[in-house]
Amino acid sequence: ADFLEGRLWGVEGLVHRVEGLPFATARKLAEGYGKELHAILRGEPADPGRVRQLCPALDEREVEIALEIGRAARFLLGRTVPEDLQPGAPSGPQDLTARHLRFRHLHFGDSTASLRLDLPDACFDRIGSSLVLPYLYDPLASLREMHRLLKPGGTLVVSSIRPNFDPSKLYTEGVEILNAQAAAGDERAARKLEALRHFANMISRLIELEEDGRFRFLDAGALEALLAEAGFSRIHCFQALGSPPTAIVARAEK
Repeated sequence: ADFLEGRLWGVEGLVHRVEGLPFATARKLAEGYGKELHAILRGEPADPGRVRQLCPALDEREVEIALEIGRAARFLLGRTVPEDLQPGAPSGPQDLTARHLRFRHLHFGDSTASLRLDLPDACFDRIGSSLVLPYLYDPLASLREMHRLLKPGGTLVVSSIRPNFDPSKLYTEGVEILNAQAAAGDERAARKLEALRHFANMISRLIELEEDGRFRFLDAGALEALLAEAGFSRIHCFQALGSPPTAIVARAEK
């Protein structure tokens, strides 16, 4: 929606906001950008041959991605055509979600054309979102939706694992504590130790995925900037969850 409304500086701004769009493809589209390609990416119907003529650097898969961006644009603009839809898709536009569209490469989940939850404005006093934002392709859009759902003066609390967090010290200290508990006869210590190992493995895997660019863990400055851009005020960030702290927590108001 930000792309269609001109709030992004170009097609490369869609990278990390649209799942399945590689930066290399977006860069090729930007290099071949012109009036006609601009229209296609914003919903003007086109065939693969025309996209290839306009942007010869694209391979077959990347041409399909360009056409899928246009398909998503038509969906958001309410201009979906029959060729956009999967077999068996609902006939009424109000019942369509992104899952009913023909996408091979891009993924939009069950998004509706309104990009909103089926909830009224200003319906919550408080909203909490723990360790969710780093795993979203477009955390800003989610924060804007949370802002819409909050009543004036309402409170939002969100958190993110700290960038470059090293879980080894936390794990080592946890093992020492649990081993001491086991030696003292605590029968639950063994189960707790197994749970701690699973947790440490999960954190290590998340850190690997962050390094691969799949996730983006947020520091205090980045989290505060996102909250401010989404419309929140009275933002306060602090470190929490363990020693050393594993997360950044932010409290903000509407």
